[in-house]
Amino acid sequence: MKKIICAQSLLNAKEIFSTIGNVEIIDDHLITHHHLQDAHALIVRSQTQVNANLLKDSTIEFVGTATSGTEHLDLNYLEKKQIAYADAKGVNANAVAEHVLQSILIWANAQQRQLQDLTIGIIGYGFVGKRLHQQLKPFVKCILINDPPLFSI
Repeated sequence: MKKIICAQSLLNAKEIFSTIGNVEIIDDHLITHHHLQDAHALIVRSQTQVNANLLKDSTIEFVGTATSGTEHLDLNYLEKKQIAYADAKGVNANAVAEHVLQSILIWANAQQRQLQDLTIGIIGYGFVGKRLHQQLKPFVKCILINDPPLFSI
C-alpha cells in the first residue's frame, strides 16, 4: 500500500486519505526529506516548502497542496522530476465573492443606496471576479469588468 505524508494542518487528512494509502501525519514545519524516503505522496499547505531540498532522494510521485496558491511549490523542479502535482485553485472563490457582496450590501445600506442604482466595478475576472459577477447580476444593472491580461488577448 502507498505511503502518504500529510501536513498536520490538514483537517481529517487521515480519514480522507487512508482509503488510498497508509497516512502519516507530520507537523507542517517539521516535514523533512527523511520522512519522504519511502513515501509516494505528499499533501501539504503553504507552510511546507516543497523543493529539491525536501524531495531529494525521495520516492514521491505526487504532491498536493490544499491551497489556492503554489508559491511554496517549486513547480519547475516537480515538472523536471515528472512528479505530478495539484492545487486547490478557486476553492475559496465563492466565499470571497460572498464576502465582497456582503461588504457592498453593508456599504449601500449605510449610504441609503439601492443596489440597482449602483455601478459596480470588478477588477480581475478570475475565479472570484466571475463568481462575484454572477452574484451581482440579478441586483445590479451596471457592472463594469476590468481585467487587462484577459481582455488583451
